[in-house]
Amino acid sequence: MAHSLPPSTELPVVNNVTDEKFVDIYTSHKEKGQLLDNGRTLVGFQVQGRAFVAALGSHSYSSGIHHVRIRVDKGIPFLGIRSRSIPLVPREGSAGRHCDSPSAYGWLINYAINRNGLLRTELQSSRPDGDIYTLTLDCDQRRLSLVNENTNEQREIEVDIHHTPFPWCLFVEHNRMPGQLSLI
Repeated sequence: MAHSLPPSTELPVVNNVTDEKFVDIYTSHKEKGQLLDNGRTLVGFQVQGRAFVAALGSHSYSSGIHHVRIRVDKGIPFLGIRSRSIPLVPREGSAGRHCDSPSAYGWLINYAINRNGLLRTELQSSRPDGDIYTLTLDCDQRRLSLVNENTNEQREIEVDIHHTPFPWCLFVEHNRMPGQLSLI
């Protein structure tokens, strides 16, 4: 008697990134931001006027699915990606914000979604302090998703690789000070 096995349905392999860290920090004044804990924590300090502190991750992502976990300790940061091959410079007229770059995709937590550097407001009432997020970079499907582990809220966007070509890198920014976030 012959037995047949059901067709294999391969599940995609997901890489839980535990060794990511921030290697580059961008701000108009060095005293506005600092990397701590061997590059795993970004702190933005309260200053007068508008201040923005951005950081890029150490890894480059071009294929596969990758989970990066981030705890927002204080503030309302931008969490997302950008193309590593495009220089990080603020868009003209953005008051120094880097998340307005056409290469940036992600979320200004509890405030707006960013596609191709264009922010679309999505106001929500809760403060993210202490919340943990899983940012998923699906390079194969060219998608980015964000799950708030505390509320199970999930968001997803498609990435246009004409504006954000591979390789991608983790990109975060404190848009309102003070702020602190940590990779976990």
